[in-house]
Amino acid sequence: MKILGVIPARWQSSRFPGKPLADVGGGKTFLEHLYTQCKPSPLLNELVIATDDERIRQAAEGFGAKVLMVAGNFRNGTERCWAVAEQMPQYDAVVNIQCDEFFVNAEQLNLLAACLSKVPEETIVTLIKPITTQRDMDSPDTVKVVRQKNGYALYFSRSVIPFLSQEPDTRSWLLKSTFYKHIGVYGFWRETLRELAALPPSALENAESLEQLRWQENDYSIYTATTLGEAVSIDTPQDLEYALKVLRGES
Repeated sequence: MKILGVIPARWQSSRFPGKPLADVGGGKTFLEHLYTQCKPSPLLNELVIATDDERIRQAAEGFGAKVLMVAGNFRNGTERCWAVAEQMPQYDAVVNIQCDEFFVNAEQLNLLAACLSKVPEETIVTLIKPITTQRDMDSPDTVKVVRQKNGYALYFSRSVIPFLSQEPDTRSWLLKSTFYKHIGVYGFWRETLRELAALPPSALENAESLEQLRWQENDYSIYTATTLGEAVSIDTPQDLEYALKVLRGES
C-alpha cells in the first residue's frame, strides 16, 4: 500500500488569517513546524502541502517541502486532498493532516497508517486522545467524541459528551469518566476519499460545523485509534500562544 500525506494549507481564516505562516519561534513558521514533525513518518511514501496561496507556496518550498497548487472553490480540506490525489493516482490511500494540529507527529501518523491497512476500504481512520484539562472540556473548539467498544466512533460534538446526568458539578466530570478529544488527521482509501469529496453538506454537519458528521450521516464508518501524545488545535492566535507554552513546559 502506497500512502500519500497531504497538509492542506490556506491563508484565509476568520479568526486567524495567515495561520500557516505564523511565527512559532526558532525561525520557523507553524507550517514548517508541522511539516518537520510529520515528514519522518516511514509509512508515508510522500508528504505534500496543498495550497492556492503564493505566499504559502514560496514559504513551503523555502524549507524544502513539495507543494502542489490546487485552485478551486473548495469547501474543506477533504476536497483539497482529493484535488491532490487526482493528480497523483499512484497512491492507494491518503492521509489528511489538518493545518490546525500543532503537535501531530510521525509516530501518530504511523499509528494512523497502520490502522488504515487493517480496516475495510470504505472505513475512515482518525485519532483521538483522552482529555486531561478543563480547558479542553470547556472549549467548543476542542471536538469531543464517543465511540463503541470496538473503537468505531458513535458521534462527534463540540459539546461535552457523554453528559453526566447524575453529576451536577461539571468541573468534577474529569474525575468521574473518561472523555476523548478528536485530533484532526484522517486516513482514507483512495476510492472512499473520492466519494467523500462529492458528498453534499448534511444537517448535523451544519449544526455542529463538523465535516465528519456528514460522513456518518451517509453511513461511512470512522475508526478511532487512541494516542497519548499531546494535541492542541490552533484556531486563534491565543491557541497558538497556549500551544507554545505547552511545548516549553509552561502549561
